[in-house]
Amino acid sequence: MSSMAVICLTGRVGKDAELNHTPDGTAVLKFSLAVNTGYNKSERVTWYNCDLWGKQAEKLQQYILKGKLLGVTGEPSLREYSTDSGKRQSLDVRVNNVILLGSQP
Repeated sequence: MSSMAVICLTGRVGKDAELNHTPDGTAVLKFSLAVNTGYNKSERVTWYNCDLWGKQAEKLQQYILKGKLLGVTGEPSLREYSTDSGKRQSLDVRVNNVILLGSQP
């Protein structure tokens, strides 16, 4: 039996997306997404590091800008890494689909 994990998020882009290419020429677009949960005094923000690969990355770079409202779906992963202050964790998403939300400027 196989398993599957999918995450659906709606949030605001933290900073303009950065387009890079792998050595073999594959495009990868990296951006952060802030997702608000809860309400009133219990509201909090969770940040997700998102990676969008391939032709979609090249096409959508110009639209994924700081403050824009996006919907994304993809595969979640929890990444652990070490810093000078100790071990940390990062919520990462390999994005499969992007929905541009909000109004046009």
